[in-house]
Parts: sequence; C-alpha cells; structure tokens
Amino acid sequence: MRAFKLSALGAAVIAATAATAAQASFDQFIDDSTLDIKLRNAYFDENNTARNNGEGTDWHDWAQGVEVNYTSGYAFGMIGFDASLYGSMKLDSSNEQTGLQGGGDQLLRRGSNGDSNGFGKLGQAYLKAKFGDDDLNVEAKAGYMKHDTILVASSGSRLVPSSFRGYGFDSNIYGLGLYGAYADQISHRTSQSYDDFQGKDDANGNAVTVDSIYSIGATYNLAGVDLNAEYARGEDYIKIQYYNAAYTFDLSDGMSLLIDGQHYRAKEDGKAWNGNGASTGAFKDDANLTNLNAALSIDNLTLSLSYTTVDAEGETGQAGAFEYWMADNEYGGGNFWTSRQVSDFYYDGEKVWQVGAEYNFADFGMPGLYTGLTYTRGSSIDKVTAAANGFDKETEIDAVVGYAFQEGALKGLSVSVENGYWKSKGYQGADDERTNNMRVYVDYTLSVF
Repeated sequence: MRAFKLSALGAAVIAATAATAAQASFDQFIDDSTLDIKLRNAYFDENNTARNNGEGTDWHDWAQGVEVNYTSGYAFGMIGFDASLYGSMKLDSSNEQTGLQGGGDQLLRRGSNGDSNGFGKLGQAYLKAKFGDDDLNVEAKAGYMKHDTILVASSGSRLVPSSFRGYGFDSNIYGLGLYGAYADQISHRTSQSYDDFQGKDDANGNAVTVDSIYSIGATYNLAGVDLNAEYARGEDYIKIQYYNAAYTFDLSDGMSLLIDGQHYRAKEDGKAWNGNGASTGAFKDDANLTNLNAALSIDNLTLSLSYTTVDAEGETGQAGAFEYWMADNEYGGGNFWTSRQVSDFYYDGEKVWQVGAEYNFADFGMPGLYTGLTYTRGSSIDKVTAAANGFDKETEIDAVVGYAFQEGALKGLSVSVENGYWKSKGYQGADDERTNNMRVYVDYTLSVF
C-alpha cells in the first residue's frame, strides 16, 4: 500500500510538473507574440514621351494599402505560427497604363474592362520552428509566406508585398550560413489570388507552366570578407548563379570604405523559357552580368560609384537583356546597384556607370530626414536592328527625399518621395524616349501589442 501511495504521489508530481511546463510554454507563445498594423498610402505618376513625334502615355495611380501582421512566440521554445492579412483600396486612377515601363498593374491589377480594383487577401500564414543554439541552429517555415533570398524575393515596392506558397529555411553552422526557399505559387503585389508560375507562351500562343521555383545559398565571413553564393531555378524556365564578395575598410573615426562585387550567371532551362523561339526581350541561351561597387561613408554622407557590364545575346533579330526573374509572372531579385527605378540597365553589351550620394541630416538636429541622388549612364548596347528596344544609350537620374518621425505621437510615420527621370538616345534615327516616374509613399506602423 505504501508503495502504491508513493507511486501515486510520483505520478501526481509528474503530472503537475508537465502541466506547469505546458502552461509556461503556452505563456511564452502568447507573451512573446506581437501584432502590428501597417498602413501605406501610395501615389504613382508616370509620363512617357517620344521626343520626335510626341507620342507617349500619361497615367497615375493613388491607393491605400493595409497589412495586419501577427507574429507568435515559440511554444516549448521551438514551434510558432505567423499570419498576415493584406488589403488595398483604390482612391484614384487614370485609365491609361500602357507606357514604356507601365504595363497595367502598378498599384492595383486592372480587370478586363480596364478598371482597377481593391482587394483583401491572406498574405501570410505559416508554421515556423527553430532548433539549436547560437553556434548551431536552424529556423524553418512552411505555408504562405514572403521570401527574401537574393534570387527568390518578395517585392515590397507597392501597397502590400508579394508572397508565395512554399517553405524556406535559414541556418547557422558555426559561422557558415545556409538558407533556401521553395515555392509553387505566387500571390502578386497587386491582386488577391495565388497563381501558378507561368513561362513564356509557346509558338502557338499556348501558356506554359513553371511548376516551381527554388533557391539555395550560403554565406560566410572569411577574414572580414563577407561572401555570399546562391543558386536558383525556375523549372523548365531559367537557372541563375549569384556570387558576391564585400569588404569594409575602416579608414578613420567616422569614415569607412565598402568594396562590393557581384556576378550573375543565367542560363535558359527549357520549354517554358524559349517557347520554341517565341522568347522576346531577353537572352537566347545564357547571360552574364557583373556589378562592381564602392561606397565611401563619411559620418552621415555616403558617396558611391558603380560599374556594370552585361553579356546577354538575344534571339535572332531581337535585342538581348539579362532577364533575372524566375518565371514570366514573378519579379525576380535584381540586387545589383545599377538597377534603377525606371530601367534595369541590363541590355546586351551595355556598359553602365553610376555615381551617387546619400545624406542623413542627424547632425543638423533632424534625425530621420534623408536624401539621395544618383546618376546612371548606360552605353554600347548591342542593337540587332534599329527597332530593337529603340535605343543604344540610356541615362537615368534618381532622387529621393524622406522623413521618419522619431518620437512623439507621430512616431511610426514616414514619408518619402522618389523620382526617376530616364531618357534614351535613339539608334539610327529612332525616336528618343523620355520617362518621368514619381512615387510618393506615406507609411504608418502601429504596434497593437
């Protein structure tokens, strides 16, 4: 009887301990949770003209977006769940969006009647798990989510981000970082549905599907040099390799010099890419893009210099370009410094120079106020015919000014104005194009808990 009483007591102690641990784990899941609401009001305006004949487009979009983002803690220190709701509402929009860079879906996707509409959707909903310690660990997630690798990345330049259906991981093995992303559907930044990835239409105009896209990469710091390599594939569409090395020289107190080099190598991967010869505006078989950069920081001033070369031979009779997206309806990861607001400066044979300056006004008692200016020039574009893309030289001036409130009732509010002015030099008498693209963002993030 005494042994039974002791066993019953032991069982009760174990049960109480387990209940306490479970309650503590649940409390951690709740106590470490956060909920925030991000509001974005955006206005886009573009004017595009052909200098010689005056033809062009003039359009604008104005809309309001909202994100409701929930991030949980980790139950048992390992398992959690995050979710986001996205929505948008049209405020004003012109009917014409078919200019040089426009397409039809700048802030909101347009229907068959040409009108744009707001939407609401589940932007993210995924399980997450983490294991390990500071030296050896892995974090993984699966469901509907944003990805942020170099080559498979969500776009955040519209009202709400694009997101994917798939999974991803990020790990550290004693200083070696390994990461990856996989997706078989995308929800665009301008619409609510989750869609299959698409390739280029075949020669008969039939849609070709890209079943999935994925990337895998590694990072490492070797004697102060930050190294990054990544490989990505859009099935039957494209394969891309990415290499990056960067080093920062500490020159003196408040002064440093960053040296950065990137190389992209891409190759077509099958039927979804070339469409039996129907590929247009990209490279034929393979392409290379090399981007070299230097940035000198002196207190709150940063001066930058960049140079890019492109080798992207096009189909017969067509101009080539370094297309870097993983499917025809995906945005890709153009992480090179000379990819600008209006143009990517990525045409076959192009040699690109860029100078820039950025300044933060903290020393003048205005922390949160910043401005930037870049000038980018591309030349020597290999034009197959006079009509191919219409230019052999291009320039762009990009300017930005913004302010983020640092304290008080308006903390969490930021305003920025970005303007890109692009122009081309025609090839063998072709019309010069001029585009002015302005974007205004008003963002406000409210922390609920």
